[in-house]
Amino acid sequence: MNNSQLDNNPMKLPEAHLQWEGGAPYFCIDGEKHVPLVLFVNTDMDLNTSKEEVGAEIAYARREGVKFVSMIFSFPWPGSDEETRTWLLNHMEAWLDFIIDIYPEAYLFPRIWLGPSVAQIQQTPEWDNECVQHANGMSSPVLSVNSEIWRSGIGGAIREGIAYFESHPRIAPRIIGYHLTYGTAGEWFHYAYREFGSDVSQPNKEAFSRWLISKYGSQENWVQAWNGESMDDSGNPIIYQQPDIAGKPFLSTDADRPMIDFAQFSSEHMADRLIEAAEVVKRVTDGQRLVMAFYGYPFELNDGHSGHLALDRVLAAQEIDILASPISYLDRGLGGSASFMAAVDSVALHHKLWMIEDDTRTHRAEKSEFDESFGTLMPTVELASETHKRNLGAGIVHRTGLWWMDLPSKGWLNDSALWDNIGNMQRFYKQYWETAKPLAPEVAFIIDEKSMHYTGQGLAVNGPLLYMQRLSLYRAGFSYGLYMLEDAVNLRIPQAKMYVFLNAHRLDDRQRSGIERLQQSGGTFVWIYGTDFIDVEEAGSITGFHLQKKYGMTHAGSVSIGAEVGQPWEELAGQSLTIGIPNVPSLLSDQLLPHETFDIPYYTVQPGDGVQAIGHYETDGHSIAIAARDCGTWKSVFVGTGVLDVRLLRSIAAYAEAHIYMDSDDVLHTDGTFLCIYASSAGLKNLRLPDKRIVRDALINETLGEAADCYAFEMYKGEARWLLIE
Repeated sequence: MNNSQLDNNPMKLPEAHLQWEGGAPYFCIDGEKHVPLVLFVNTDMDLNTSKEEVGAEIAYARREGVKFVSMIFSFPWPGSDEETRTWLLNHMEAWLDFIIDIYPEAYLFPRIWLGPSVAQIQQTPEWDNECVQHANGMSSPVLSVNSEIWRSGIGGAIREGIAYFESHPRIAPRIIGYHLTYGTAGEWFHYAYREFGSDVSQPNKEAFSRWLISKYGSQENWVQAWNGESMDDSGNPIIYQQPDIAGKPFLSTDADRPMIDFAQFSSEHMADRLIEAAEVVKRVTDGQRLVMAFYGYPFELNDGHSGHLALDRVLAAQEIDILASPISYLDRGLGGSASFMAAVDSVALHHKLWMIEDDTRTHRAEKSEFDESFGTLMPTVELASETHKRNLGAGIVHRTGLWWMDLPSKGWLNDSALWDNIGNMQRFYKQYWETAKPLAPEVAFIIDEKSMHYTGQGLAVNGPLLYMQRLSLYRAGFSYGLYMLEDAVNLRIPQAKMYVFLNAHRLDDRQRSGIERLQQSGGTFVWIYGTDFIDVEEAGSITGFHLQKKYGMTHAGSVSIGAEVGQPWEELAGQSLTIGIPNVPSLLSDQLLPHETFDIPYYTVQPGDGVQAIGHYETDGHSIAIAARDCGTWKSVFVGTGVLDVRLLRSIAAYAEAHIYMDSDDVLHTDGTFLCIYASSAGLKNLRLPDKRIVRDALINETLGEAADCYAFEMYKGEARWLLIE
C-alpha cells in the first residue's frame, strides 16, 4: 500500500505520534494522550494452546485500562509460496481477531520479524552465499544485513504486511505502530557474533570494502592506511575472527586500524539498516504510525563489534520514535538492581521514548531450568508485584514506558492480584506524568560508545567498567542519570553536581573542548580507570592530573586507602578496594602461549600542586590510584581501580556535595520528588532528605509521619516502596 492508497482508504485509520509534554512522553492517538504502558503476549505460540491463559491476561489488561497490546508476527517475505503466505496471514488474523474480540478498544502495536523463515532460506540454495557466514566456519540460516536480497526484501515485506493490516476492517483501526526486529533475538545486534564470530560472508565483506573506500576516499588510500595488510586475494578486507579477542586490551589507530574500522563499520551499518526499514514504514503510512526497535545496549553488549554502538545515528533518525530493551540480565533477581542496558536519559534528551521490556518470571512461571537460570523466578504473587513496582518505578524516574511480558504465553501474568497492582501503578503513573518535569539528576554517569571501538578485549575491559559497574551505581543512594558522551560534550545534559566518565578512553579535540566548556559551569568531574590515553602523547590532560601508565598493578589486586584521610573519605580509611580489570588471557595461540596474558596497563596520578592522595596501589605502596584535586571552578577525582566500590562512590558524591538519600546499599531511583526504593536486604532503612519534608506513600496516599528530614522504616528483601516528597 503506498501513500495514495492510504489516502483513499475509506476506513478511519489512527494517527499515532510520540508527544512529550514537560518531562513526560505519551502515545498520542488521534489527538488523545495515553501513557506508554503495554501488555505483550507471545503470538509465536499456537493460539489454541495459549488462548485460555493469554485471553485472561488480555481481559485483565482491559479491566485495568492498559490500552495497548503488543504481539509478534512475521510478514510474508517476497517470493514466499502461496501456502506459506496464506498460513502467515491466517495466523496473524486469527490472533488479532482473538485479541480484538476480548478487548475491542485496545490499540495494537505488533512486533515484526524482518526476514524470511529458516525453512524458506533452507529451501532456497541460491541464498546460501547471502546468509551469515561466521569466521569459525559455521553459517547461520539468516540473511546478512548487508545482503542485497535482504535489503530489497524488507521493503516488499513491510509494504505487503502493512497493506494487509491496514486494509483489514477490524485490524486497521486499531494499529498504531510497528516494532521492527532483526538480528540476534530480533534485537539488531550481529547474529551469533559472540558464539561463532563475526560475519565474513561475501555481502558483508563487499559492504565493508565500500565503507572503507568511502571513509578513506579511495582504495589506494585505504590500503595505505592499513599498511597494505589485512586484505584477501580478491581485494576484500579480512574480517578478524573475533575482534573482541584480538589480543591487546586497548587498540591504537596506528597499529590496529583494521579492527577499529571493522568495529565502527559493524555498528554504523547495523544502524543504517534499521533506519532504512523504519523509513519504509514511515513512507508507507505517511508518517502516521509509530516505529520502535531494540537498539543501543552499551552497558550490556560491550564488544566493539556488536553492532549496537551507533546510537547517535539512531537518535538522529526522525523515522524512529521508540527504542527498547529487556531489563539487564545482570542482577535482575530478588533484591537485584534490574538495571538499564542503555543510556536511557540521553534517549529522552532527544525526545525519543525508551521502553522497558519487563519479562519478570512471576510465581506463575514454570520452575524450569530455563526460568531459574536467570535467578528471576519470583516465588509468590507478592514478590512478583514488588518486582513489577521496582521495574516501573525506575521507568517513572527516568521517564520511560514499559511493557509487561508473558514470554511463553503460558500465563505468567494470569493473576488478578498482579493486575490489581498494575492498575494501581498505572493510575499513579498517569497522575505523576501530568506534572513531571525533565529529569535533572545531581549525578551524571557518562558512557562513550566510540571508545569501545578501541577495546580489543571488550568483555574483559568493558565488562567491569560498564556491565558490572551498575551493581554500585544503582545502590549508591543519590539521584543519577545515564548519558552518552556526545550529549555531554554538546552540553545537552542537565547541569549536575558530579559527572562520572566511565570509559572515556579516547577523546578528540572537539570532545575535549566540549568537556572544558562543561567544566566552566562547575561541578566535580570523576575519571574512571584512565581517560584520554589512546592516540595521545600525554594521557589524561583533560582531567587536571598528570597521569602515568604503569604495568603489574593487578598482581596485588587491590588499592589501599590511607589511614589518615579526612572527610568525606573517612569511611574508607584503612580499607582495601579491589582492582576491577583482570589481566587479559590471550586466545590467539599463534601469537602467545595459551597460558600467557596481556598485562593490563593502569594509570597513576603524579604528585603535584593540590593533589590529595586518597589511595595507593598495593603493588608498590606509593603509586597514587585514587586522588582528588580542587581545580578552582571545578573539582576532579581520579579513580584508577576501574570498578567503583559503592562506598567510594558515596564518598565522591559527598565530595561533590550531591545529596545521599540512603547508604544501606538498596536500589534507589529518584528525581527529587518521587522515590522508588527496592530492598536488596531486609532490615531498617533510613531515608535522609535535604531538608524537612512530608513523605507520602505514592500508592496508598498515606504520609509516613510529620515533616522531617529523616525517616526510618523496615523493609523485607525484595520489597519496593514508592514515595513522594512534598
